Amino acid sequence: LRQGKNLDDIASELVKDRILYRHIGSQAGYLENLKKTGEIPGGYTTYFSADKFDDPVEAISKMQLNSEWTDAVWVAEFDGAQLIGKVEIPKAKWNEASYLEVLTKSFPKWGEGGATQFITKSEIKISKLRNLVTGEIIDFTNK
Repeated sequence: LRQGKNLDDIASELVKDRILYRHIGSQAGYLENLKKTGEIPGGYTTYFSADKFDDPVEAISKMQLNSEWTDAVWVAEFDGAQLIGKVEIPKAKWNEASYLEVLTKSFPKWGEGGATQFITKSEIKISKLRNLVTGEIIDFTNK
C-alpha cells in the first residue's frame, strides 16, 4: 500500500491480483443479459467485494444488503486486474457520506457487516456466474 499515491491507487493495488465477487439478486434487471454475455454493464456504480461467500444469507448479512431488495443467490466472479485504475473505495451510506467505508458497517439493520467493498462505473467481464441455491454454473472463461 505504500506504493499508492492516492486512495484510487490503493484501491487498485488491493484488487489487482484477486478474484472479486458481486452478489446479484434473482430479480436484477440485467441478470438475463449477464447470463448470455458475461458482462456487467458499465455506466453506473457497481459494488463488489474481495470476500467470497457461498451462502446468500451470509452474503446479505456481511455485505449489509437489503434482503427486501435482493436474495443475492447469484454470485459473479471476475479478475480484479481489469479494474486497475477504474476502482474506488466507496464512501459510507451508498457513497453519500463524507467518510470512506472499506468494510461494510453503515447499515447494521441489514446485517452484521464486515465485508470488503469497492465500486466501479466500468463494465466488468466475469469469468463465472454461480447460483448458490441451485448450484448452476455458467462459465465464461472459454467464450
